[in-house]
This record gives sequence, C-alpha cells and structure tokens, in this order.
Amino acid sequence: MKKIVFALICITCLVLFSFRKSSLKTISINDAVSQGLIRVRLSGKGGHSGECVSLDIQNLKDNSLSILFKPGHRINSSNEDEQDLLIVKEQIIALNAKEKKPIPINAFCCQLQNKCPAQGSGFKLGKPADANLVKLSNFINSIHVPNEIIQEAVWCVSNDNSPSSIALPYEENKIKN
Repeated sequence: MKKIVFALICITCLVLFSFRKSSLKTISINDAVSQGLIRVRLSGKGGHSGECVSLDIQNLKDNSLSILFKPGHRINSSNEDEQDLLIVKEQIIALNAKEKKPIPINAFCCQLQNKCPAQGSGFKLGKPADANLVKLSNFINSIHVPNEIIQEAVWCVSNDNSPSSIALPYEENKIKN
C-alpha cells in the first residue's frame, strides 16, 4: 500500500511540475543592466545599417534570462562625431545561466550629419528615442523592408531628410516585362 501511495504522489508531482508556467520572463536590456543581471559591451562593426554593432553580453546570474531590445531603443556613440544607432526591430536574446556570448545587433544610424561609425567604435545603451522615431520603429517592426529603405526612412524622421530619398534598390526597382 505504501508503494502505491508513494507512486501516486510522484505521478501527481510530475504532472503538476510539467504544467507549471515557465519562470523565464523577458526583461528590457536597460532594466537587466540596472538590476545587475547582465554586463554588456557594445562596439561598432563598421557601417551605418543592418548588423553594424556587436553586443558582448554576459549573464551574471545562476538562472536563464531573456533580454529584450525594444523597437525605438537608442544606442549612443561614445564618439560625438559618429552617429548614434536606432533599434527598429524587436530583438530577444536568450542567455543561459552565467553565459557570455557575442550577438550581432541590427541597428540604423540616426544622425545624418555625423560620420558613419567605424569598426571598433564604442557605444553605450541609451533610452528610447523621441516619439516619432519610436512610432517609425514600431511600424518597421511590423513589416519586412530592405535595410536601404529602413535607413532612409530613419534619416527622414531623425533629420528631416526628404522622403524622395526613400527608394527601392536599383535591381528591385527595375520594370519587369
């Protein structure tokens, strides 16, 4: 009888734990840094759009983390002559306990008057961009658009660049017969 009761308790525990919700919650990258959950280092890969920045990220805790870069998040250049970067697509980074890894970050320059960030340029986490850039980022996050168009759209909002600069790349713009 004791073996049957023990088996029923074990089965009940297995069933309860298998239906338990995951304790892994997604936290914004700024909150994770300020709470001492992660350590980050951002460096330019050269270029002004697409995967132009590298994030070296380390989980400082003994549990897994899910880190979120929200659309509209700004990454500030350490060099005032180089452009700051804007995240336009949601990026979620999964980290195991104590894991350290490099992650390419998709970002776009948002200061047309400044130089293109060089390879090895330093960056720091910023705050959300102004309301118009956040709205643009949220829109871009919901659609698929080539990087060239995204970059021009960002400069239109950040620097009042002419919308006429937004065009499909030459090959995609050809008239098909």
